[in-house]
Amino acid sequence: MEVILPTPSDFSSTETLSAHGWRRLAPFEWDEDIQTLEHVEELDGGTVIRLRLRDAEGQVTVDTDGDTGAQEEEIARRVRRMLQLDLPLDAFHAYCRSHPELGHIAEHRRGRMLRCPTLFEDAVKVIATVNTTWAQTIAMTARLVEHFGAPLDVDPARHAFPTPQRLTAVPFEEFAA
Repeated sequence: MEVILPTPSDFSSTETLSAHGWRRLAPFEWDEDIQTLEHVEELDGGTVIRLRLRDAEGQVTVDTDGDTGAQEEEIARRVRRMLQLDLPLDAFHAYCRSHPELGHIAEHRRGRMLRCPTLFEDAVKVIATVNTTWAQTIAMTARLVEHFGAPLDVDPARHAFPTPQRLTAVPFEEFAA
């Protein structure tokens, strides 16, 4: 299935995806050669899919595995959150343009950062960055996804980020190990 999302005129996928290191944290996967961002995602109904996001002028194309037509709205909502497509930047960019030292921000359409599809995933990843190195954050996130995330049917080596329900069901001893 393919979902096409229009982007605001002040959106830059390059700036959004490279504003910080989130794209390096599982289950994100960035392919530099083809400029595609993937994220394995467990939808509300329990279906696990791979989202493939590609930028085209004025829109983002989202490809998924299989027929997920009934979940098109949920997929669109999650991708809009990930890319902050609903974030109005007009006032921010106007402010930046009025200050010469900040003009480059509006000129390069900066101001958005990649987020996760859910607040829970973002919160866990933020916590994983505290009092540690970036390499350890990457490793911790990868282990959470590998051990506790739901597998992708078409590629069982890939997993979604674990849901709160999955993590709370894990006995403390297993989680600590």
